[in-house]
Amino acid sequence: MMKRVILSTFVLMVALTGCYFDGPCIVGTGPVISQIREIEDFSSVANTGSFEVFVLLSDNFSVEVQAQENLLPVIETYVSGNKLIIKTRNGTCIGPASPVVVSVTLPFIEELELAGSGKLELDRAEGGFFECVNTGSGQVRVDSVLAGSMVIGNSGSGTIFVDESFVDEVSIVQSGSGTIEAAVLYEPSDVSIHHSSSGKIRSDVQDGLFLEGVLSGSGRIDLTGEVVEARYSLSSSGRIDALELMARDVRATSSGSGKIYVYATESLEATITGSGDIIYRGDPAISYRITGSGDVRHY
Repeated sequence: MMKRVILSTFVLMVALTGCYFDGPCIVGTGPVISQIREIEDFSSVANTGSFEVFVLLSDNFSVEVQAQENLLPVIETYVSGNKLIIKTRNGTCIGPASPVVVSVTLPFIEELELAGSGKLELDRAEGGFFECVNTGSGQVRVDSVLAGSMVIGNSGSGTIFVDESFVDEVSIVQSGSGTIEAAVLYEPSDVSIHHSSSGKIRSDVQDGLFLEGVLSGSGRIDLTGEVVEARYSLSSSGRIDALELMARDVRATSSGSGKIYVYATESLEATITGSGDIIYRGDPAISYRITGSGDVRHY
C-alpha cells in the first residue's frame, strides 16, 4: 500500500504579519552600513517584513544586516525556539531609500517562512524534512531541495518558487491567491496537491509513482511530466490541466462546474456528478459513471 503524505498544517503567524505601529514611518537616512549580529544557533528562518533576505547553507551561523544607519536599531534579529526572526521593533514602519538586505548562513535548515512583502531566497536545503511557507505578499525562492519529505504552503498573495527538488514525498497546499511553482520534482514516490483558493499551482513531475490533485477553489492546477498513477478530484469552478502529465492509470472525479484535463495511457476511471467535463488524452481503457450534466470526451 503506497504511503500518503500527511499534510502538514502550517501555523499562520498573525502576530508577525501585520504592522501595528501607529506612528509615521521612519524614513531611512545616512549611508548604508553593514552590521554583524550576534546570534544563537537556529534551524529555521522567518522574514516578517519588507526585507530582502538571502540564506546560504554554510559551516557556520551568521547574520549580517545592511541598511541605512538610522534604521539599523529598528531592525531586530533574534532566535525564538529554533527560528531566526527578522522583523522591525514593535512593528515599526520603515521607509528605506535603499533595500534592507539581510544575509544569513547556517549549516542546516528545516523551514523558511515569509510573512511580509519582502523576499526570502535559499540556495539549497538538505536533510530529512523541509518546509516552505508564505503567508504574505512577497516572494520565496528555493534553488534546490534534497530531502526525504517536503511541504510547500501558501496562504498569502505572494509566490513560492522551488526550482528543483529530489524528494520522496511532497505535499503542496494552496489556500491563498498567490502562486506556487514547483518547477521540477525528480522521482517522487508520492505527490499530494490540495488547492482551495483562487491561486495557481504549477509543477513538473519527472518519473513519479503517485500523484493526487484536489481542487476545491476557483484557481487552477497545471501539471506536466510523467507518473505511474494519478488521481484528480474537482468540486469547484476551477481547472485541473494535466494534459502534459502522462500517467499509466488515472482516476478522475468531478462534482463541480470546472474541467479536468488528463493524459492516461492504460486506464481511465471517470466519475461526474456535476456540470463539469473530464477531457482525456491518450487511448486508455475507459470506465465511467455520470449522474450530472457533464461529459467524458477525448481531447
